[in-house]
Amino acid sequence: SALIDNINLCRIVLPSSLTAIWDHAFQRCCSLKEIEIPGNVEYIDDEAFLGCTGLRRIIIRSKHIKDDHWLPDELKAKVKIEYYT
Repeated sequence: SALIDNINLCRIVLPSSLTAIWDHAFQRCCSLKEIEIPGNVEYIDDEAFLGCTGLRRIIIRSKHIKDDHWLPDELKAKVKIEYYT
């Protein structure tokens, strides 16, 4: 929750030690356009990206994340998800 409402965050590459992205992790980071999720991530909460209206690209390097059920419905048409496992 340390990044909630961060309007300066545009792109982030999460550390490889990360195993989960919990609820509200990036809530209302409206300037966030791109995020790279490392291979060790096994879980993304369905409220992790609430209000991330600028999000356009998610790079997923995890074999554990296989679909977009965690992405808010209002973002599904706007965000390109790229899977690299």
